[in-house]
Amino acid sequence: MTLSTILALFAIIPSAALVAALVMARSREKATRALRASEEKFARIFRTSPDAINVAVQDSGLCRDLNRSYVKMFGYSREEALGRSVLPGGLGIWVDKADRDRFVAALKAQGEVLGFEATLRRKDGSTFTALISSCLVEIGGEQCNLSLTRDITERKLAEEAVRESAQRLELAVQSGSLGIWDRNLQDESLLWNDRMYEMYGVDRLTFQPSHSHWMERIVHPEDRPALAAAMRAALEDGSPYHTLFRAVLPDGTVRHLVAYGMVMRDNAGRPVRIIGMNRDRTEQVKADFERRRLQEERQHSEKLESLGSLAGGMAHDMNNVLAGILGTAEMLRERFPAADPVARSLDSIIYASGRGRDLVRTLTDFARVGVPEPRQFDLNELLRKEVELLRHSTLQKVRVVQDLDPQLPPLLGDASALGGTIMNLAVNALDAMPDGGTLAFRSRSTGPGRIALTVTDTGYGMSPEVVARAAEPFFTTKPVGKGTGLGLTRALGTVKAHGGTVEIQSAPGQGTCITIQLPCFQQERSEEPAAEAPAERAPAREALRILLVDDDQVILETMPALLESLGHGVETASRGEEALSRLAAGLQVDLVVLDHNMPGLTGTETLVRLREQRPELPVILASGFVDAFTENLVTSLPQVWILKKPYSLREIRRILAAVSTPGARV
Repeated sequence: MTLSTILALFAIIPSAALVAALVMARSREKATRALRASEEKFARIFRTSPDAINVAVQDSGLCRDLNRSYVKMFGYSREEALGRSVLPGGLGIWVDKADRDRFVAALKAQGEVLGFEATLRRKDGSTFTALISSCLVEIGGEQCNLSLTRDITERKLAEEAVRESAQRLELAVQSGSLGIWDRNLQDESLLWNDRMYEMYGVDRLTFQPSHSHWMERIVHPEDRPALAAAMRAALEDGSPYHTLFRAVLPDGTVRHLVAYGMVMRDNAGRPVRIIGMNRDRTEQVKADFERRRLQEERQHSEKLESLGSLAGGMAHDMNNVLAGILGTAEMLRERFPAADPVARSLDSIIYASGRGRDLVRTLTDFARVGVPEPRQFDLNELLRKEVELLRHSTLQKVRVVQDLDPQLPPLLGDASALGGTIMNLAVNALDAMPDGGTLAFRSRSTGPGRIALTVTDTGYGMSPEVVARAAEPFFTTKPVGKGTGLGLTRALGTVKAHGGTVEIQSAPGQGTCITIQLPCFQQERSEEPAAEAPAERAPAREALRILLVDDDQVILETMPALLESLGHGVETASRGEEALSRLAAGLQVDLVVLDHNMPGLTGTETLVRLREQRPELPVILASGFVDAFTENLVTSLPQVWILKKPYSLREIRRILAAVSTPGARV
């Protein structure tokens, strides 16, 4: 190595050391700048953090540093807080000593505490809920606690509000007995609350709900199509799901439910869930049914009341017509011997008129509970008369069979009312056989004191549902205008009034058999004749001068001839006012036959004024319907009788005989 080379090396070595020193210095400067920047960054975060930050010596709890948020959160100024302990005797920020002790113990044991919830106190004494996170750090050779405190009061209040809202919702669900359900459209699973399982009568442990499973197991078969259609409509157009259906429980109980639901969709608008609730409305349905039933009963009652009012008016007009027919027929009947064919025809007219009279009386006495003026009669003879009447009127293609027990004991009751019952049953049977068939009447003695009457047809027959309602007022299966729905009701009432029962056996296509059981008369037939004796032909004891007062022209044209045929003289008046005027003018009569229902002065009003003019003059008050007031009035007055319209020749003779006999009563 040459000298020049050595000298060059010595010249280089000091320069390398200098360079190394310069590099190290630059590294230290860079690190210092980074540390300073980090410190400044930390200081900036420390100052501006919305959470309260403080540094306290671990053992003493003396506050070494704090940020602005700490001052704002606790209300202490920086000067008041620095140098004071956060433990008791210092700032006193801990409300519960037990919370503080748990926090300090956890920090010592773990070196850090994250998310510790406690109630802290401000300078003014107010409290708030805080979430505290803390860790141990070394600052200036001291162990310190670096703590971050966040006010979560509003969040806790919100959580409490949500919890209270959920509790209120649960309370509403429970109090409203609501079943909550959630259907997953991906796997068709269902989530139910406890009320749903209770509502459907299934066990949570054994019944796994799915859409198809519960539809098949629980929903009434008749309601499944409508329920599925409502669900499809909700899925297609997004409308709320609302439907009514019946659930059939495992024990067979049927419940009426209403379901509400809402379709939930994903971000792409695809339906993913349906959530909703069910409410049991079975009791409401029962209440609605009962309300409708009571309403129908009230309507029936109103119809019956209206029928009673209508019957009163109808009775007046019908009885006047029947009186003319009956009086004329009976007057003509006396001119022919019994074997004459004309006499037999007149007998049918008289019988039919009497039946019409009793039918009108039945309408006006629809709600009666007893039998008026019961008489002994022969059921077989009554059946023969009804069949004979049918032969003259409605029987065409139908064959009638009569199987009557000749040893049948007599009945005691209203023969006309039971005749109407037989006729109603026969007409119903004929309506059921429009193309012909067989109508059979059968009478039998079924035991001591009992008689059975059977009416059988080979007609359409009735379903069990119709049989169950057959006796309801106004219920009919006939077309409009073909029936009132009162025939069988009236028949049942008549049989009950006689102490009997009615049994209906029928099936579609197998005809109908109606059996009437009646108590029979237990005494000998000879005590009273089975049928009314023929009308007496002898006139009353003396000829009477009679004033006939009636507003109906039929009565004024037919009754005078009938009375004159009995040997009496007749004057007529069409109104009560006219009769009073003629009597006041001096008309002398032995008897006034006074219609009860007249325009102007009624029969009752005319009777009262007549008593003022002629106190001793006998009066017959003729009416098809007499109310309790009129009946009491007539009972209280002497020489006044009531004659039910339409009256027969025999009844006229009897009452006229009573008028001619002083002190006699009918």
